[in-house]
Amino acid sequence: MPQANDHASSVGRTLLFQSGITYEVVTLNCTCEWSGSAIIKRQAGASSTLINMASGARITGKMTIDGNSANCTGSASNIVMNGVSDCLLNDFSSINACGHNIEINNSVYSDNRLPNKIKNGVVNGAAIGHAISLYNAANEVMEELELINCGDGINASGSTRSIRPLLISKVNARKNKGNGIATNFISTADTPAYDMAKLSDCFARENGLNGFAIQSHYTSLSNCHAYKNGTTKDHQGFLFNADCITFSSLIAFQNKGVGVDFGDCRKCTGSGILAESNEWHNLELNSCEDMAISGIVLNDGFKGQPDGPLQAALIIHKGNGGLSFPGRQ
Repeated sequence: MPQANDHASSVGRTLLFQSGITYEVVTLNCTCEWSGSAIIKRQAGASSTLINMASGARITGKMTIDGNSANCTGSASNIVMNGVSDCLLNDFSSINACGHNIEINNSVYSDNRLPNKIKNGVVNGAAIGHAISLYNAANEVMEELELINCGDGINASGSTRSIRPLLISKVNARKNKGNGIATNFISTADTPAYDMAKLSDCFARENGLNGFAIQSHYTSLSNCHAYKNGTTKDHQGFLFNADCITFSSLIAFQNKGVGVDFGDCRKCTGSGILAESNEWHNLELNSCEDMAISGIVLNDGFKGQPDGPLQAALIIHKGNGGLSFPGRQ
């Protein structure tokens, strides 16, 4: 198979895989376009990355990438894009990862760089990793995806703060052990690794922690839904720890903690919050400044909880109520 890939790459052709065939391999380098409804599966006992993608590489045509986590060791990922651009995963499945299903790392952001794109796919199952892991990635596109049964659905982290645009659209992150979609601080410091993420038409459902955990400045969200996320009151439908967030049409329904929680935020604005039947406050603003929010509907908070102090649909305060987080006081 490596020889076939190298030949197709050298002559600028697509490498076609036979439909219905399972190819068991240790590790492969994808340097051209691969297409066909075959299965590429990690050999039992293997512990290396299954597929490394070069710039411009493509995987299309209903291909399935199977990490065979039940019969393999280590924490290697199914598909890795490291320091590359213009890669495409389209009309695909990635399943049973040992580590992450898909990694995008160390994007070199420049004026003429084309983004990596992950589109029209199902990502299901990771032993210890995330469905999609981004580390120091920038200008990447993720759209029309089902992200199921992993650590986080999307986890964006990094080692330094930078302007790193992300476009996340029509993603359904459900039944993951961690967060549905998370753009994270650097380690535990109050410093975002990402600025300028854009999320639209996304769902986070029945995840073990927060539906959306947004810790990236200058982020926008539109028409996003968080439903039945969390296992304790410290897990929110939407958790925001960032400045200059804009939003429209957020729905938070039956989450274990707060429906929509702004913690240590500055200069955020938006219209359209419907928070209903969450098991803690429907809307919380904790240590926030310069907020402008309109079009709020809050109903049936503290669903199933006994009566107690400070039970309100909306709570605005400065201090340690609710979720603790590092930040300005």
